Amino acid sequence: MGVSDRLVLVIVDGMSNQVAHERLGFVESLVERGQALRATVQSVLPSLSRVCYEAIFTGTEPIVNGILSNEIVRRSTQESLFDRIRAAGKTSAVFGYHWISELYQQAPFDHVRDRNLHDADHGITHGRFYFEDHYPDTHLYVEAEDLRRRVQPDLLVVHSMNVDDAGHKHGGLSPEYAGAVIRIDTLLAMMVPQWLSDGYQVAITADHGMDSVGYHGGTLDEHRIVPFYLLSSQLKKLGDSESTFSQVELADLICQLMQIAPAPSMTRFSPDRLRQWFHSTTQA
Repeated sequence: MGVSDRLVLVIVDGMSNQVAHERLGFVESLVERGQALRATVQSVLPSLSRVCYEAIFTGTEPIVNGILSNEIVRRSTQESLFDRIRAAGKTSAVFGYHWISELYQQAPFDHVRDRNLHDADHGITHGRFYFEDHYPDTHLYVEAEDLRRRVQPDLLVVHSMNVDDAGHKHGGLSPEYAGAVIRIDTLLAMMVPQWLSDGYQVAITADHGMDSVGYHGGTLDEHRIVPFYLLSSQLKKLGDSESTFSQVELADLICQLMQIAPAPSMTRFSPDRLRQWFHSTTQA
């Protein structure tokens, strides 16, 4: 069997690195057993959701892309990961918060028109978008898996909000926040083995973290430092890498993993880190 170039990208909104390390028992067990790589990502500033989504999917800084706050509601002007996937003749599917639809499909979001996306001729190929922060993660993961099985995308993005919602309501050190992260771990324990069995690589990260009083957006490590886990047959380095890279490098890294050409505007993932982490089958 050849090297997989398909990927599931899991974005757990608002999940801080420290709580992920403490509470993601299943995911951390993969690192401990040498089946996954662990690193950390430093988010852009301001460390706000819409700003971070744009950084993740376009590989550009906020000062370049103009998405400088959650209140800037428009379609992205940058060439995105979804555009590059389409240019390579591949497909994408997203089950995520409606702000992602606004950035890469059309804005403002129309609750009826834009809830479901089928075989779009630009941007994301297939999508289902929700618009309540408390939309149950348990339902979301099952519905995302149903979408994957039906359309077999080359990239599946699963983006959940319950961790962020619990953090804002109760704080990033609360039992409620910890419980929301634990529920994510349980869902991943159900889904990750199936994704791997079906030939997908799996990357897990967050857009931003959460401080003890339920906020983010600033410069604290609790706001900016988020986890990154990767399961891929392309890896030669496994376990804890003790490495931190910039959020704007993620788009290029995903292009590398999917073996497609990145956009010229995307910030390059460190060539040294590529050589350290991956076999020569990964395209630099």
